[in-house]
Amino acid sequence: MGLDRTRRLQEVAALARQQGLTVLAETTAVLVVGLPAPETAVDLGVLSPREREIAMLAGQALTNTQIARRVGRSPHTVNYHLRQIFQKLGIASRVELAALLDRDPGSHPPRS
Repeated sequence: MGLDRTRRLQEVAALARQQGLTVLAETTAVLVVGLPAPETAVDLGVLSPREREIAMLAGQALTNTQIARRVGRSPHTVNYHLRQIFQKLGIASRVELAALLDRDPGSHPPRS
């Protein structure tokens, strides 16, 4: 990746962070540095049914508010579940969650 493009992506990530656009900031950061490939397959079995549901929705880039509306909980509760999910899966962000779910064919909900 060219140095100029890398600098621009870093600027976008910094601006997104300043504006509270965490998902955009993390996604942009991934474009700059990339994510390491997971060493093992994702074991969603360590998650509760509610955590799996929230992980799938977060993996589709929905906000906490959007997820909360779909599952009938508050955005605060969704945030709590996401922290639990990140801890159980050994990850730190929605970008890592989406990448893990994308690499695990069994994690995608059936298409209608």
